[in-house]
Order: sequence, then structure tokens, then C-alpha cells
Amino acid sequence: MDGTIVEWHGQNMRITVEISDSDMKEICRVMGEKKKRLAIRKLVEETLMLKRRAAFADKFISGEWGVELKGYEAAQLQVGRNGIREPCGIIHPRSCDHRVVIQALR
Repeated sequence: MDGTIVEWHGQNMRITVEISDSDMKEICRVMGEKKKRLAIRKLVEETLMLKRRAAFADKFISGEWGVELKGYEAAQLQVGRNGIREPCGIIHPRSCDHRVVIQALR
């Protein structure tokens, strides 16, 4: 990034960077944009979004952040006693055949 030029235009910043033609073509292709400016903007926005999501997830994984789901354990025990949680995510009474329920909904 030799010779970077920074100019302020309101809240946006304009910069000049050197990118090889092959990289620029790939960026345009991957981002689905024909215009270089739009492809770079989209690349930066999506990269920042992914980094923010990763940082957010890391806080949960590390235990810095957590969630208390009140009644979750009790609800899971109740499901175990009274019903079956099907792969579709619906809790059915033991006597229910969820395939019949799904057919009825269609």
C-alpha cells in the first residue's frame, strides 16, 4: 500500500491503494460487481461484518458473555416425559405421528 492518499469527504474516506489487475478482477467476480468501486466497498463492508460477528461469537465462546434461558432445563425434562422432539423441531405427544400432522398441514 505504497503511496496511500487519504482525503475526507464528509463521513466517507477516499483512499488510493495498489491492487494487482488479477486480484481486482477476482474481487469484482467474487463480489458480483462490475464496477471496481462498488466491489471494493462491498468487500470491505462484508469483511467488517464477518470480523464483528467473529468477535461477538468469541465473547460467548470464552464465557465473557452468556445467556440464561429461564426454564430451559425444566422444559427439556418435560419434553422427555411427555413428548418427543422430532428432527423438524416440533414437540409432539408420544402418541402423535408427525408425518400425519405435516401431511395435514400441506
